[in-house]
Amino acid sequence: HEINNPLNNILSLATLIERGLPAASQDLREDVHDLREEARRASRIVRGVMNFARQLPPEHRVFRVCPWLRETVERLEPEAMAADVHFDLRSCDPDCFAEADADQLQQVLLNLLQNALHATPPGGRIQVTGACAEGRLRVCVRDAGPGMPPEVLARIFDPFFTTKGVGEGTGLGLSISLGIVQYHGGTLSIRNREDASGVEACFEVPLTPASPRFAPPEDMPA
Repeated sequence: HEINNPLNNILSLATLIERGLPAASQDLREDVHDLREEARRASRIVRGVMNFARQLPPEHRVFRVCPWLRETVERLEPEAMAADVHFDLRSCDPDCFAEADADQLQQVLLNLLQNALHATPPGGRIQVTGACAEGRLRVCVRDAGPGMPPEVLARIFDPFFTTKGVGEGTGLGLSISLGIVQYHGGTLSIRNREDASGVEACFEVPLTPASPRFAPPEDMPA
């Protein structure tokens, strides 16, 4: 609150200043617009830090995996269409049910899908799969981008680390996603595909409630 309140005041004052500017003051209007956007970016960073710090334990409930998976992918369809990228939901077990926090896992999947969208060039396809086997749910997102260099992969889960441009991300998405998956007793892995055709990001969680599993990402199985 000590940071958000001043930011909200800055946004409100910037709006009032913009309303009082003469129509011909285009340069001043652009400066005020930039001021508002920077304040909004700072507010997003604060929210990200709060979410990262909270790391709330999951609220388990039974849900059907296939509809959940389709609904999550469909939420980003407009963004994918605008980028001329296609989601390819390749497989999903129609009889799979999981007892987990569907909202938290959706946050993880949305983050992986958005990262894949950022990496995939126009005309590319993003493969999405969901499978249940041996008491675990495994969801994978495979983009069609150039892959990641080793130095980026080594830091991919570091808080505030991002390869996106200024204003495009806080660098907390994967850190928060890792915490969510680990609270579910699961694993999250991100690696370049063996055929050098992009990145594969997969998370795996038990189908029933389990104890948290906090382990370094590099020690996690694919």
